[in-house]
Amino acid sequence: CQAGSDDTVDRECSTCTVCADSNREEAAACDVDNDTTCGDCSAEFYEDDNGDCVACATCGAGEYESVACQAGSDDTVDRECSTCTVCADSNREEAAACDVDNDTTCGDCSAEFYEDDNGDCVACATCGAGEYESVACQAGSDD
Repeated sequence: CQAGSDDTVDRECSTCTVCADSNREEAAACDVDNDTTCGDCSAEFYEDDNGDCVACATCGAGEYESVACQAGSDDTVDRECSTCTVCADSNREEAAACDVDNDTTCGDCSAEFYEDDNGDCVACATCGAGEYESVACQAGSDD
């Protein structure tokens, strides 16, 4: 209110901004003189090219997070998901299963395969008719 002035105006009040409505963290609270100041995007949100906070992508079944979702003033990127490695595709045993944070860890060659000098799992030789196995298939050998 402005008393004693030719222009009299009543006080106008505005509703405080709720940062969560725009998926942002609150940087400074609303008080009698100032509106709320909103900061970076909230957890699990990133800022897109339009300046909006958008929900991070979610990795689905058979995927793991290869790039983390980041919200910040300088680096802001969506989560990237990659397909889990299938160890059988490279003839290897699975040492640790794929989860949301890590790709599958493959171990030793599967049964009836051996590791060659290049690190590839190669099928063991098969003895034909009239032959017998004189040396068993094992890592580094296919005799």
